[in-house]
Amino acid sequence: MKNYRFLPIYIMAVALTILMASCNQGVTDSVSVATLTATASDEIQAALISDDIDNELDTYVCDSVLKRYTDSTATHSVTFATSGPTITIDRPDTLYPKIFTLDYGTTGITVPNGNVLKGKITVIVNEKMKLKNSVRTVTWDGLSENGIVVKGSKSSTYKGLDALNLPYWSVSNDLTITRTDGGIITWKSDRLRLRSTINATPQVYSDDVYSITGSSSGVDSRGTTYNLVIRGNYPLVIGANWPFYAYGITSLSIKNGTVVLDYGNGAMDKNATVLVNGELSNYTFQ
Repeated sequence: MKNYRFLPIYIMAVALTILMASCNQGVTDSVSVATLTATASDEIQAALISDDIDNELDTYVCDSVLKRYTDSTATHSVTFATSGPTITIDRPDTLYPKIFTLDYGTTGITVPNGNVLKGKITVIVNEKMKLKNSVRTVTWDGLSENGIVVKGSKSSTYKGLDALNLPYWSVSNDLTITRTDGGIITWKSDRLRLRSTINATPQVYSDDVYSITGSSSGVDSRGTTYNLVIRGNYPLVIGANWPFYAYGITSLSIKNGTVVLDYGNGAMDKNATVLVNGELSNYTFQ
């Protein structure tokens, strides 16, 4: 299996020591590992769907796509097919704001990481997307991923380049996720999403690797309220057409309990380590 070593393994050994200490602080035995893991599973599901949508925005709602169809004399919208969704741009002229509609149809489109999107994503763009502080405001119409229904809103603000000359975005979500079994998750998040590598394919965004920091909160499908923080020195890492996190550490808290998830050292697999009350167990992405 392909293995991306995002950071040296020895750092993870230090992280494990820190995590075990943190798990022994303020965690009671009144909340079971199963309960905490179930809440974490709902959080992960919501976050991964959000990441997939961000990937689609980077691929199809961008200046490079718009450039192909810009016409200063245009008076009508333009619609065109891609290898993914059918795209409509309301005004392909040089003025802003613009509205992009990504239509994945009723039978669905398989995105590069293997997930299937159905329905429509509507994006209002207020300015050229490579300008600092340009904003993409996102809503949906009948959107689902693998049968999981997505409602709510998202906004993504381009923040420019960091000290290492890497582009990053501030992403806010206010989502309601309906699982295939009817369970409902509400999810809010404020995160920074940094593109750490383009994998030597500057015109292909789906295989880029992203580093994510920040926090989220919500109510899981069983009605449990929770809060989550991504450890600052251990950001979540996702990309390279892999649908799960390959690296990072998060702390999720509910009343009377905390669970820490360690996503490993960069191996592209479905495994994570769960730490509760100082005890380790394994978690496998579904």
